[in-house]
Amino acid sequence: KFDILVLLCKLVQILNKSSARWAELSPLIRNSLTVTAFFIFFEVLLHLPYYSPSRIFIPDPLTFWKVNPNITHNARGLRTNMAGVSRHSISGIFDQEYSHNKPPQTFRITFLGDSQAISAFRHQYAPRHCYPKILQANLHKQNLQAQGGKKIEIINGAISGYSSWQGLMLYKSDITPYQPDIIIEAFGYHDSNEGFSTDRSVLTDKKWLYLVRSWMYRSHLCLLLRSLILRFNNTNTIYNNVGYNINSTERVPLAEFIENMESFYKLSQQDHFTLYFLLEPINSRIPNNSRLPLYHEALRQLSQKYNIPLIDAPQAFSALPSDKHDRLFADAIHFTPEGHRFMAKLIEDSLRENNLFDKKINKKYTYLPK
Repeated sequence: KFDILVLLCKLVQILNKSSARWAELSPLIRNSLTVTAFFIFFEVLLHLPYYSPSRIFIPDPLTFWKVNPNITHNARGLRTNMAGVSRHSISGIFDQEYSHNKPPQTFRITFLGDSQAISAFRHQYAPRHCYPKILQANLHKQNLQAQGGKKIEIINGAISGYSSWQGLMLYKSDITPYQPDIIIEAFGYHDSNEGFSTDRSVLTDKKWLYLVRSWMYRSHLCLLLRSLILRFNNTNTIYNNVGYNINSTERVPLAEFIENMESFYKLSQQDHFTLYFLLEPINSRIPNNSRLPLYHEALRQLSQKYNIPLIDAPQAFSALPSDKHDRLFADAIHFTPEGHRFMAKLIEDSLRENNLFDKKINKKYTYLPK
């Protein structure tokens, strides 16, 4: 890129010498046109790698990134295991199988969370092997319906790397039209992880900022400059502060996390859905996030305060024998297919305890292979 910049400077010099009309322009106009030309050139140059419609994620002015709606047209070879699944929605989530207009006699359960709910082994998105879809398959095999004989549909709205603040923005922008009856949210892991800054300081639903960011996100040069500035500021902070620990800045501080969860609860009252808290389990054999238990404890307290159903997956996972526990995780946070099946069973048991299903048609079903 430096060689290209030198070449452009030489071209400008040649233009200044050879073109009388260009030389007659004032220095201010010539400099302005030169800067504009450089901007356009580099913008085109940066767009070249992005012409492929196979990118899994695209920039989003509200949530920073969301799912590329065209991803399913080029699903093969992306390690997503998405080929053959029909999707026609323009929604920014992976699971786009359902229409925004909920059919009558339909009961919808929507999951919000991060990659733990969508990834299995090497697949970045494994629709049939992740616990929301395994849960749906289990319910259909048992011919289970919601109270009143309603058909159960499960929508997986989880997106890799999302925090509770991004989930809140995603609900308002993309999930609301699906009219969910239950939302099971699993946040906390990425909220408690370190970041360049807090999510709330850079992500907002203010209309004017959304419009500005929408324009900026069309420019890959702006995205590149923003990324470089964030990295420079973070590196500068590390070198200028003795003993500075990058892990000291959570993406969503605990107080803000609690506010986000309370916002979800208020939305559940406003939009008439039942909110569930799902605590994310992590592989206890691979220490990687010492602050996550604090976020889990906050959810337990909110569950008691507002009478919100809570699925304590970490407790269930920790109670397993060590050999079985290890088989459920592919790494520190993501599940194996067996881990997803175990998670689906925990969630179904919680739904049963809250009398979701029509008990007249329950059938026995084996969850896990012996």
